[in-house]
Parts: sequence; structure tokens; C-alpha cells
Amino acid sequence: MSEEIAPLARTITTRAADGRTMIGHVVLCRDDESLALWQVSADGLATGAWVVPVDEAFGDSAGWLLSCCAQRAVVDVDVEPALGLMGELRKAAGVAGPPPRAVRLGDALGEIADLRAACAEAVAERKGANAVEWPFDLPDAPADLAGFLAVAGLPLPRADRPVAADALARCAVVGWVVQRWKETVTAVRRRSYLQDLVSPALLPPRWEAALCDAFAD
Repeated sequence: MSEEIAPLARTITTRAADGRTMIGHVVLCRDDESLALWQVSADGLATGAWVVPVDEAFGDSAGWLLSCCAQRAVVDVDVEPALGLMGELRKAAGVAGPPPRAVRLGDALGEIADLRAACAEAVAERKGANAVEWPFDLPDAPADLAGFLAVAGLPLPRADRPVAADALARCAVVGWVVQRWKETVTAVRRRSYLQDLVSPALLPPRWEAALCDAFAD
């Protein structure tokens, strides 16, 4: 039987900076015994989670699991394994559709780095302006989950099942990247001459676009 790890929150839609609607993300991972599915809101908060035996996940529960992913973008450091799991679920449920939308956290970190670089350039062009001080320096995008956990200083979460700990770690990294965006936007918009570089959006533009596209599919 499936195990509900956290209660499913009421689904709340969010407006992106361009006015479109988004819900959020889904994290998918598995081991030999179980598949874990976590719903993550647009602002990086886990809102629902389930661990399902593999035989059940790719059997009678496949359609239900897909419904938990509906209108959400897959998010991960490496999205290919999760996209593969989505494909297996679709096959098991006999469901067709467009390829799932995906957010690669390295790309998201790159969007934040691009904004910071644009700020540095604007400051350099303004006589007498002091450099923007960031609460946390951005690393180069790590290649894997372990690298993200290391640069973020996040411990591997504890859980009764390894696959749940794996999912929780991925969710923690999503929240960490969201926080880096929030603090960047806050610092930029404190200076009037930098405000045109970014709107007070919940997420970077391409990241928001992926969530909005997922909602529209």
C-alpha cells in the first residue's frame, strides 16, 4: 500500500510575473522497493508526499500518481531519471501526452548568476557606486545532488526509507535555490537604478515559464 508521508495541502495557484498561472513542481525518485513522489510549491515548499511500492506504482496506482504530477514541472539536479519514471508511469497507465516540463536546478542557478552579473556590470558603469553585497556567494552549478548538498551545507535528511530521504534531499535543494533567488531580487531592488533589471518575481523568468507551461499543458 502507498504511504502518505505528509498531508496534501490544498492546491494553490500562483501568478507568475507575466500574469500566467503556475502551481509548482514534482520530485520523483525510486529504489528497488519503492517510488517516492513529492509535490513542491512554486516557492519551494513541500506540500504533499507519498511512498509507493514499485509493483503498485507501476500497476494500479500509476494513473493516480500521474494525477499527482498533473500541471507541475519535474524538478531535479538531473531531471532525466525523473522524466524516465514519468514515462514508465504513463506507459503503465496507458496515458499519452506532451513531454513533461522540467526544471534543471543548475540552469536555475545560472539564471540567478546572470542577474548578479548584470548587476555587477551596471554598478561598474555607475560612478561611485558600491558593489552589491550578496548574503551568499553563488557556486558554479554542481553536477549532482551530492554536490548541491555540499555547497549548500545541507545534511542528508533522515527518513524511515532511503527513497524518502532521497526525495527530501532533492526538495531541500529546490528550496535552497529558491532562497538564493529571493535574496538576490531583494538586494537588487533596494537600489533604484538596478530595479529595471528584474521584476519582483517569485522565481527566475525561465523557471517561472516552465511552471506556467506545465500548468497550461
